Amino acid sequence: MSMFLNSFEFTTEDITTILRAHDTDISINELVEISDALDFDSIARTALMFDSNEDQLQAALSHAEDLMIMDGLCITEPKRFQMP
Repeated sequence: MSMFLNSFEFTTEDITTILRAHDTDISINELVEISDALDFDSIARTALMFDSNEDQLQAALSHAEDLMIMDGLCITEPKRFQMP
């Protein structure tokens, strides 16, 4: 993640949260591949559009879920997380 976006951090644990919401189990290698494919800066920028920690997390999960669905990364629609 870029230094200027250090007030919100999206992690592999957040990716796991999305996968669990989609009832998807993956290997650690697949988790690393997904992590490498996601634009963490974009996710953080989306989160930082909101003030509360809860809204930031919800926005980050929603945006990451969108990216994972668009890129075909282990999950498909319907979405489980919505923007606040």
